[in-house]
Order: sequence, then structure tokens, then C-alpha cells
Amino acid sequence: MNNYQFWASSRLVVLGFIERFGYSPLNSFASSTFFCYPGYFMKHLSASLKAIVIATLTCAAGLAAAADSQTLAVTANVSGLCKFSTTSTPLAFGTVDPSLTADKVVPVNVNYKCTKNTSSLGVTAAGGTTRTMAGPTLADTMGYTLAFSGGTQAGKGFGPGQDLILVVTGTITAAQYQNAAAGAYSENVTLNITP
Repeated sequence: MNNYQFWASSRLVVLGFIERFGYSPLNSFASSTFFCYPGYFMKHLSASLKAIVIATLTCAAGLAAAADSQTLAVTANVSGLCKFSTTSTPLAFGTVDPSLTADKVVPVNVNYKCTKNTSSLGVTAAGGTTRTMAGPTLADTMGYTLAFSGGTQAGKGFGPGQDLILVVTGTITAAQYQNAAAGAYSENVTLNITP
């Protein structure tokens, strides 16, 4: 503590004692003497009052010296995940002409995201990639296959604009649709992605 800090602290303590012992801190002589001539004022203080002031300041200095510090460990763990971003666009083969001889091949994009620098092990379809759509009656079915590409990319995070693209390609061979009954065919496929 420098001289100025000591005097500022002493000033507060002494003024309190002046008021306690019947001296008004607003008294012009006491105030001017204290502020302008601290040496004179301290010289005329009683020995007991001086002792109290010194003891009080010593105690305050001791309290300040008792301050301590502590290091706080802060931790976090980010999970490595991969998730499909939104409901996927249907893989729609559209109208199939059974008189044709070419395979019907249709791709569709499915968006997904992975934690930054986390790569998917791949995408699978529950039940496999060789599939069967149900037709207009229980006896009518139509086979098809699925293929995946782009399902093992390194993630860029889950923020806006960080989507990765999985291309799902469906194929109905001519042999599978040429003898199919007229009507609508469909199936729901569950896709799974594993980081």
C-alpha cells in the first residue's frame, strides 16, 4: 500500500472516530486541518486513537493479503453423429411402360449431416437392397433394387448449409415390370446411417 492509499484509508477510519467521539466531520477547522495538514492532525490525536487506527488498517491489510485463487477446469465432449437432415424426397419411378425393354433407373438425393470430421460408415436399407413393391392386389408385386453412393463423406457439422448428399438409385429391370399388372406399386424403406 503506497502513501496515498494509506492516507485515503486512514481518512475514512479517522473521520468515523471523530464523529464517534463528538467531533463533527463537517467542522471547518477539523476538516481543513485533516485534509490539508494530516501531519498536524495525526500529531494531536490521542495515543489510543492512533493505536486503533493503526490496528484497523493492519487488519484490513491482512484481509487483503489473504486473497486466494483457484483454477476451474471447464470441459465438454462433442458427440460424433450422423443424421438425415429432413424427410427425404420419394424415389418415384413414375409411369412404367411395360412394352419397353430398358431398365427403369431413377436416382434421388437424400441430405444428411455428420459432426465435423466424422465420417459415416455407410448407409444401409433395413431388409437389404433387393426389394419388392406391393401392387394393386396381394398377388401383384414388382421387384427392384437400391444402390447408395456418397454415404461415407466426412462431416462438416450440423449448422446451416453443411448438408452432405447421399444418392439413392432405384432400378426396375425390364424383366421385373414387363409382366406386371396395371396399377400402383409402393413400399416404404427405412434407411440407416452409422457414424
